[in-house]
Amino acid sequence: MERPSSEGHELEESGRPASKQDLSGQADTVSGASGGDDGGKQEEVEIQWAAIERLPTAKRLRWSLFQHGGGAEEDDGIGSKRIVDVASLGDIERRLFMKKLIRDVEEDNRRLLEKQRERMASASVKLPSIEVKFKNLSVEAQCEVVAKKPLPTLWNTLKEALKGVGRACGVESETVNVSILKNVSGVIKPSRLTLLLGPPGSGKTTLLLSLAGQMRQLPQQLTGDITYNGEKLEKTFLANALAYISQKDQHIPEMTVRETLDFAARCQGIGCRADIMMEVARHEKRAGVIPNPDIDTYMKVEMKILGLEACSGTLVGDAIRRGISGGQKRRLTTGEMMVGPSRAFFMDEISNGLDSSTAFQIISCIQQYVHITEATALISLLQPTPETFNLFDDIMLMARGKIIYHGPRDHILGFFEECGFRCPPRKGIADFLQEVISENDQAQYWYQKDKPYIYITTDEFSEMFQSSSTEKKLEEELSEAHDKYKSNRDAYLTFNTSATAKWEVFKTCMEREFLLLKRNSFVHMFKTIQIAIIAIMTMTVFLHTQRDLNLVQASYYFDSLRYTIIRLVTNGIAELTLSLSRLPVFYKQRDFRLYPAWAYSIPASLLKIPFSIIESFIWTALTYYPIGYSPEIQRDSFPVWLRWVFWFSPTTYAEIGLSINEFQAPRWEKLATGNVTLGKQVLKSHGLNFEGNFYWLSIGALLIFTLLFNLSNTVALASGRIVMPFQPLTMTFQDIQYFIDIPKGMNRQGYGPRRLQLLQNLTGAFRPGVLSAIMGVSGAGKTTLMDVLCGRKTCGIIEGDIRIDGYPKAQETFARISGYCEQNDYHSPQITVAESIIYSAWLRHPPEINQQMKAEFVEAVLKTMELQGVKDALVGTPGINGLSTEKRKRLTIAVELVANPSILFLDEPTTGLDARAAAIVMRAVKNIVETGRTVVCTIHQPSIDIFESFDELLLMKKGGQLIYNGPLGENSRKLIQYFEKIPGVPKIKEHYNPATWMLEVTSVAMERHLGINFADVYQKSTLYQNNEQELFSIMGSMYLATIFLGINNCTAVLPIIASERIVFYRERFARMYASYIYSLAQVAAEIPYSLILAAIYVIITYPAIGYFLSSYKIFWYFYVSFCTLLYYNYLGMLIMSLSRNTQVAAVLASACYAILNLFAGYLIPKPRIPQWWIWLYLCCPTSWTLNGFMTSQYGDITTEIKAFGETKALNAFLKDYYGFHQRDLSFVRFILVLIPVTFASLFLYHIGKLNFQRK
Repeated sequence: MERPSSEGHELEESGRPASKQDLSGQADTVSGASGGDDGGKQEEVEIQWAAIERLPTAKRLRWSLFQHGGGAEEDDGIGSKRIVDVASLGDIERRLFMKKLIRDVEEDNRRLLEKQRERMASASVKLPSIEVKFKNLSVEAQCEVVAKKPLPTLWNTLKEALKGVGRACGVESETVNVSILKNVSGVIKPSRLTLLLGPPGSGKTTLLLSLAGQMRQLPQQLTGDITYNGEKLEKTFLANALAYISQKDQHIPEMTVRETLDFAARCQGIGCRADIMMEVARHEKRAGVIPNPDIDTYMKVEMKILGLEACSGTLVGDAIRRGISGGQKRRLTTGEMMVGPSRAFFMDEISNGLDSSTAFQIISCIQQYVHITEATALISLLQPTPETFNLFDDIMLMARGKIIYHGPRDHILGFFEECGFRCPPRKGIADFLQEVISENDQAQYWYQKDKPYIYITTDEFSEMFQSSSTEKKLEEELSEAHDKYKSNRDAYLTFNTSATAKWEVFKTCMEREFLLLKRNSFVHMFKTIQIAIIAIMTMTVFLHTQRDLNLVQASYYFDSLRYTIIRLVTNGIAELTLSLSRLPVFYKQRDFRLYPAWAYSIPASLLKIPFSIIESFIWTALTYYPIGYSPEIQRDSFPVWLRWVFWFSPTTYAEIGLSINEFQAPRWEKLATGNVTLGKQVLKSHGLNFEGNFYWLSIGALLIFTLLFNLSNTVALASGRIVMPFQPLTMTFQDIQYFIDIPKGMNRQGYGPRRLQLLQNLTGAFRPGVLSAIMGVSGAGKTTLMDVLCGRKTCGIIEGDIRIDGYPKAQETFARISGYCEQNDYHSPQITVAESIIYSAWLRHPPEINQQMKAEFVEAVLKTMELQGVKDALVGTPGINGLSTEKRKRLTIAVELVANPSILFLDEPTTGLDARAAAIVMRAVKNIVETGRTVVCTIHQPSIDIFESFDELLLMKKGGQLIYNGPLGENSRKLIQYFEKIPGVPKIKEHYNPATWMLEVTSVAMERHLGINFADVYQKSTLYQNNEQELFSIMGSMYLATIFLGINNCTAVLPIIASERIVFYRERFARMYASYIYSLAQVAAEIPYSLILAAIYVIITYPAIGYFLSSYKIFWYFYVSFCTLLYYNYLGMLIMSLSRNTQVAAVLASACYAILNLFAGYLIPKPRIPQWWIWLYLCCPTSWTLNGFMTSQYGDITTEIKAFGETKALNAFLKDYYGFHQRDLSFVRFILVLIPVTFASLFLYHIGKLNFQRK
């Protein structure tokens, strides 16, 4: 398969060649003389090539002949051509060229690869190849012995932390080594495509990671030898030789498909392809050979073989943002590594989410690429169809960490027949191989009737293979020494950790960061606007500050300075969520060696500098003198043994610098007391009595801290988942149409219509007791149709009629009698498997079902889905911990099955499952159908068994049109008869998968070949007509506690609510509960947590700060702490319910923190606040918290204190300076309860009313 290259980017380093005008001029002088005949055109082409060949070889690589227009041309390539710099081809020119060059993907791809090979062979140039050998390879993981996996409760987390302290002190815990791979050996040869099969948990991914060099960071776990062309893994970096394609689709949602591929291509570089191209060009120049212009240009422009052209300008998207489909994401993950210069590929389940036709096409192109260019590929697949299976040359079958078979595909059935097992007719070989090693399914394939069947274990299979002739031949190949002089194979074994120049990688990362900056411009503009608003509020709050210079006024100035820096610090919280959301993609790309950590962190830091400057300028320009910093504990009040901490805080130096700059100014030289200036007395009272030269030392220290933080970030990045009663119902739909608006950007690019139609006049019916399948190629609109029928589309325009048992569909009632199993598996990560299913059952079953029946039904579902063994395991976060992909898929289905729906929709239920697991799922679904329910599934690449388990099929083509809707018949006879009656459609081959044949004969290429439209054929058929008839410091510490403890809680709750909200959207669509029930549950769950946290906080801080030891005051301290923590949690939940994503929520939260800080009544007390802002002070929750803290502790204390040169009773000082009265405590108690109730009520309302999900 020809992979997209980045030569256009790389070759720019060689400088510009002769100008395009000069070259074009040379060609133009000929065009007038050339006649209209072919001879003249041939002569013109030769003269044009002569102009190109006069260039130096390095510059010659960028220029070629390009065909005018987009029409079809003859194979000889003679026609109206012009000289172009292929690196500067526009999007339209590239699209036209690829459309002309590649009409039939498989056939034209093979033809072009063969011509490319012939061209290189004529120059005596051979592409490098890599032979991978591994011998006695074992991987072990050290695991701690526990009775069962503990749930992440507060007590268990505390126990784990104590164990961690114990391990750090040398106390060893009981551990055991778990073997993942057990002495496996094998050879992955170039020019041979190898398939890796095995059930989940067999060690496939670990083997692929090991061979791809991804396990080198864990040398203590990996033993054995891995060699590449005879060189051991430890002796070479192989940065540009190996590519691992993960089974997880992790991409930045704000980037388009094209941008994602271009970024990967530029980071991976072109390896030694430039040298190869230069050698070919030099030989052709010496020999006077004129290459085929199409092939010459083809080797320099991007190849879109993965079927992503239609969505190349579409954002990748995520669970909230609408983007490409799951199958397209899977192809994008594959393409991301295929665009590089790698010659050995290790692909992990690359066909998940793809229909069988698309999967066959991609594997076919990979096969051609491997065979023709002598590349190396090991591909893991879960459910390969027979047609896809037959594309492979070698098979590697694994189970429980051992290799059961590794050898030619043609010999594998013979091996198992020797073991006593035979594959029956019409059974896919891949399905047979995965079931024959399963204890539950093995017996049905025993064919030696004269011998009793005895279960053969994995170890016994492995021993039988060890004694086979295939294994002996494999051992001979492993023992052969690699001939380094045999070919050009070692060209890729480099000792560089990167295939691309460091500057190019840095520039590429910088361009991507700038792109993401533009895509998130709303967030940054929102930040800038909100800091301007807060600055105006701050300016007006301090607008009437008295100009008399005294100690009281100095304190106000000092507090205003503190507020400015704390505002600027909290303004950066919004960047935290942006950075965290991109970390999974960074870790993937870093591990794949696309770029080093510094290339990611430095651009991210540099591009934030302009925004910091702008925000600082706006703040300074609007506030002027009220610049400040957060209240800091005075250095002299630190215990002697903690005073060193003072110098390790960057805010210390910021406060010192700003304070010296302000209070050593001439206007503060007025004498106060003791012949000391007012400015020096203020500095001394705050423990900041430093000389003027410390101002510059502070600036230097802040610069050093900035560098240290960025360096630490870079280093961290570098190092661092029964039968119950029901009503059978029929669903009918007629003339369903669905439109979405074209994005404005696409309109500007010349797209005609303002609306895009995704579904066109779809009509059909789904009946009880009938298992219906919706199929079609990727992008046909299968999931879109299901979403429309279920009422899950939140945007776009829907037309048509949908009825349930003849009545118009009402979404409120429909959700209660239907179930929807999504393609993506969204579950709360912090609960167990059983809890997820129980939760669904208890909320969705009617009240007349007693608890015992519910419990029995839950157990039955667990047994059916084979989840009993993991029912007490945490669901976890995908890609991090918890359930594997296939278990997570089974849990998704179980959550819907347990609801006992009358109509059940399953969106690709077998995606991510191996053949055995898929068969189990479909058996369970078939059992549901037999109870009389209506079940509808979308499915991509079913095996023969799974496909023929369906009763009826609704087949769609690209563009959302219906081309078949009817019964399958026994052995798919009715479907086959329908399509074979259409003139020109080829007959199905014997034992061929009907699903694969159906997608092949209805493809766009086949329609073009036959000159028909299958949608028109169907509408004219009697089948359509029949369906048409069927239808339907103490105060400072209080202040700091009020602000920072609350901010920590509020910020921490944002991502949790965001992740739970995705689950809530799914469950709300399913009408599992009313929105207020969900909201009340979340609100109630925060109460015990806040109680415990408040108790811990009081136990630690109350005696440490030295408050009065009175039960009354302790209770008040606890009460205020609890209410404060509670309302900050509810505030975070409210902010998230008002925001479309965590980035916007973080910016909004940052603005709230600024207001809560400014009007808390500490930096500027209530008596000093201008009257036009007093209403906001009274509405500010932190002002009541501070009032409760300070009044309860000191409102009844009459001890005299000296403050600002005056002697007053402490309670009088609170009254005069802060406006706090002891008599107001009862009212404060009521307000502190009212605030969290208000926030919780607003959260209850908005979480039910607002929906930010776009599908």
